[in-house]
Amino acid sequence: MHLLWVTGLLGAWFVLCLPSVLAAQEHWSETAMAAKAAREACHYDEATALYFQALKEAESFGEDDPRLTATLRDLADCLTQHDKNYVLAEQLLKREQRILRRLGPDFRGLVAGMDLLGRVYYNQGKYKDAEQLYQDALKICPEVGGPTNRNWRQEMLAHLGQCYQGDCKYDLAEHYLKGALAAAQAKNAGAKSLYWPCRNLARLYYDMHRYDDSLFYLNHCLAVSGPNSYNFLQLGEIYAAQEKDKEALKYFRQAAVLARQDTNGADDLLQALYPSLAKQELALGNHAEAAAAASEALTMAKRRKETALVKEISDFLATNNRQIH
Repeated sequence: MHLLWVTGLLGAWFVLCLPSVLAAQEHWSETAMAAKAAREACHYDEATALYFQALKEAESFGEDDPRLTATLRDLADCLTQHDKNYVLAEQLLKREQRILRRLGPDFRGLVAGMDLLGRVYYNQGKYKDAEQLYQDALKICPEVGGPTNRNWRQEMLAHLGQCYQGDCKYDLAEHYLKGALAAAQAKNAGAKSLYWPCRNLARLYYDMHRYDDSLFYLNHCLAVSGPNSYNFLQLGEIYAAQEKDKEALKYFRQAAVLARQDTNGADDLLQALYPSLAKQELALGNHAEAAAAASEALTMAKRRKETALVKEISDFLATNNRQIH
C-alpha cells in the first residue's frame, strides 16, 4: 500500500512538472538557435550574451544531458574566436572534458572539445599543453566523423604541426603538416580538400625562410581558390622578406581590396594586413597612402582593444611622422 502511494505521488509530480520541463527545453532550444543566428550575422556581442543565457538554461538539465556539454563548447568557441577570452574558454572546456570523460578515456565525443581546447592553449602560447592534447586526441579520433563528415585525423595532424611551428620545432612541424596533406590526398576528395594542408605548409616554409617552397604551395592554393585575400597577403609577405618591394606592394593592395569586399567580415586579416601595407607604401615613397593605411590599422586595433598593436602602429606613425605628413 505504501509503495502504491509513493508510485502515485511520483506519477502526479511528473505530470505536474512535465509542462515546465518541456518549456525549459523549448526555451533553451530557442536561445541556442538565436545565439547561432547572431554569430552567423557577425553580431558577436549578442551571440556571446545569448550563449551565456543558453548555458544558464542548460544547467537545469543536469550534467548527464548532452545539451549542457554542447552549450559549454559553443560558448567557449565564441569566446575563443571573437572575444579572445581564452581564460574563460579554457575553464568551460575543461569542465566539458571532465563531464564527457565519465564515458571513458577513449570516448570519441571528447575529440571536438579537445580540438577547441587545443586551440585555446595554442592562442595562449601554451604549446606543450596543446601538443599533448592533440597527441591524445589523435589516438582516439575517427578519420572521418560527425554530421559535417570532418576528417578528424587530418585536422589533428594539422593542429599538431601548427603547435610545433609555434614552438619553433620546424622539423616536427613539417612532419605533421605533411602528414595532414597525405591524409587529405588519401581521401581523394578533390583539389579543394588540399587547400588548407597546402596553405599551412606555405606558412611553415615562410617562417623557415624557404620562400621558393612557400610559393610552391601558395600557387597550389591559388589554383584551388582563385583570388584570395589571405594568399595575396602571404605573397606580399614573401616578396617583402626578399626585398622585392614593388611585387610585395602589389599583392598587399590586392589583399586589401578583396578583404574589404568580404561580406562575412575579415577583421583579423585586415588587422594583419594594414601595418605591412603601410610600411610597404612608405618604403616606396607613397606617404599619403602609408598614412591612410596606418590610420585605418590604428582605428581597427583600438576598436578591437589590441593594446600591443595600438602601440606598434602609434610608434610607427610617430617615428615616420615627418615622412608621412
